[in-house]
Amino acid sequence: MNYKNIAAIIIILIAIFLILSYVFQPNYSIPEATKHIEVRDDGSCVITEEIIMDIKGSVNGTYRDLPVKGNQSVTNISVETPGYYNNMELGGNSTNTRIRVWLYNDKEHTQKINNQKVPVIYKYTYNNALKIYDDVADFQYTSWGSQWDSKIDTLKTIVTIPGSNSQTEVFNNPDTHIKQSTWNANGELETIAENIPAHTTLEQRILMPTTYFKSTENAEVIHDDAKAIIEEDQRKYADKIFYENLFYKLIGIVIVLDCIIPLIIWAKYGREVEIDYNAEYESDVPMDLKPVEANGLFYVDVGMVYKEVFNSVILDLINNKYFKIISSNPDDTILRVTDKDTSTLEEYEVDIIDYLNSFKDADNNISLAGIADKETYDHYSEFKNNWLKKAQDSISDSMIKRYFDDKGTKMFNKALFILFIISIIITIFAIMLIGILPILENYRYLLFIIFLAIPIIIYVIVPNSYPGRWTKEGRVANAQWQNFRKYITDYSLIDQNPPESVQIWGKYLVYAAALGKANEACDSLQRYISAKKLSDKDIATNNLVLFASNGGYSNLTSSFGTIVESSYSDSGNYGSSGGGGFGGGGGGTF
Repeated sequence: MNYKNIAAIIIILIAIFLILSYVFQPNYSIPEATKHIEVRDDGSCVITEEIIMDIKGSVNGTYRDLPVKGNQSVTNISVETPGYYNNMELGGNSTNTRIRVWLYNDKEHTQKINNQKVPVIYKYTYNNALKIYDDVADFQYTSWGSQWDSKIDTLKTIVTIPGSNSQTEVFNNPDTHIKQSTWNANGELETIAENIPAHTTLEQRILMPTTYFKSTENAEVIHDDAKAIIEEDQRKYADKIFYENLFYKLIGIVIVLDCIIPLIIWAKYGREVEIDYNAEYESDVPMDLKPVEANGLFYVDVGMVYKEVFNSVILDLINNKYFKIISSNPDDTILRVTDKDTSTLEEYEVDIIDYLNSFKDADNNISLAGIADKETYDHYSEFKNNWLKKAQDSISDSMIKRYFDDKGTKMFNKALFILFIISIIITIFAIMLIGILPILENYRYLLFIIFLAIPIIIYVIVPNSYPGRWTKEGRVANAQWQNFRKYITDYSLIDQNPPESVQIWGKYLVYAAALGKANEACDSLQRYISAKKLSDKDIATNNLVLFASNGGYSNLTSSFGTIVESSYSDSGNYGSSGGGGFGGGGGGTF
């Protein structure tokens, strides 16, 4: 199983989630809002709020949603827009009152708002929102609701109650963004909150004596003692916030460890040995390795083979005349298995010969273009995955150790795995202690996503040669193979130091494919043939050069690519603290 592929899929899903979260941004921002809330002695709550809407682009207007629950109602609604003209429309349903405000720059209502900062003043009265119990009156007001798509820089609320503040209890749920919350000289509760993220709820709660109210006409009366229950509820809510904040502190610590530990491991195990090698390029295959070995040692991760080696082995078998080229043109290439002895081949090499030969016709000819018509994606995928595992297993541990010291790699992978497990454990405890994932409540979900993703991202993008180190022989060999890849893909280097004969190009193409550069090598071959003005007879002196120069490699990749693409087309058919009171909602533009 290729764990890096699984990790890569996880990263792609995370990236899509993050991209979508940023694509759907609102066309407005809210630098500030000020709310005056007057709690009257009949239980009604008169609210005047001025929201500054910094509008981006052209809009028709703004709207404000006011949630209502049970017997609550919103009355006496009015709107002002100082400096601008408006029309107000009311709508909604049994659970929400929507105030729609059409905005204009002129009295004739012909000029829309465009890139302007508009103050919108809403005034309304909430009825049956304040709760009056037998032993306490409960003002539980959502001063900022989670339905706003924009953050707000500064929110100021001023609450007036119908009695003295000396017998009150005040709670801010949560107090994360609160910069100030005090009773001023006029007996008003003045609260300032800053940098409230989008989709974040802010609640204010005041417990006060029932004697402050002369009438309960516009309040919800509940005949029960609730003060002790509410205070206990607030204590539990405070504990929840404490654990949530602790959770994010732990996240920060683990993120720091995610970044530091790989560096520590690299410093101890990943520093490369000094070598006396400074060639600019290699004009010949550096050493006598099988394509699988070159791919598994000097392509990406040491000890792991990649899909590119599949075609490389086919090219190697063609180059060594285990296949005969019957014909080749840009539309199709016809191969036939020869009777050359296969007893010296590796098992995975024989498997490829047998696999391709399973598509032969009555004349024993294999049409590369015809493979896509005969093969299914499921069978091809199963064969290739099993084949890659067999090819990877053919690289002995002794060969890997000859070139590479993987002590640091093992430490690196263990450390990342442990950090990821710690992340999961912290998350589970957060769910148990807080009740829900706190990332669903506010902007901190980004931190949470990063928290879980960092170990996976590091695991995917960092080749294992970074925490591990090459042996002295291995570092020279790796430098030589990378310089060969540089040579085979840079025609200016080939032009400066061309190969001695066209026959060498057979090896070039095999190992270029093993290093993921087959297409570039084929392009270089075509330029070489044109520059040297090689005849068909010259080209035919090498089996693989004949194959590649007449569209064979393109037909090979196209055939298997068609099988993979077919799989995509076939698959398409188939009343607690922090929110139990009134107010909140949201708004925006339209």
